[in-house]
Amino acid sequence: MIFGLCLLCGVAGAQVAVGGDYTTAQIQTIISDSSAAEGDIYHDSQTDAYYIGTTSGALNFLSNFKLKQVSNELTFEDANYYYVSMQIGVGDYKVVRYDKLDVNIEEVSVGTGVQPASLVAVQGLVYL
Repeated sequence: MIFGLCLLCGVAGAQVAVGGDYTTAQIQTIISDSSAAEGDIYHDSQTDAYYIGTTSGALNFLSNFKLKQVSNELTFEDANYYYVSMQIGVGDYKVVRYDKLDVNIEEVSVGTGVQPASLVAVQGLVYL
């Protein structure tokens, strides 16, 4: 395991374990198996996205470090969740789903194409 400076946490001199470079398929396997190591940074070498491992073995998305403008934020609500849909750059979107009982529980769906712009559309997405 490689150790490097933690540029993400904002603490000078802090170190974080680096999980390494993975393909998108490998990242999806780690997500579905909940096999990430807590605190390790995982890099998707195909999308240039970074994730951090949690205590439960899940991966939380950190950033893809590409400067993209966020626009057209839309909010929706159903019986169980709050949803925030946003356009990322020109052709991408991101929807964050927050659990109403604990808004610290959030899941994300990202994609390309037309931004989901209705409650039915955001409810039909797959969240990780």
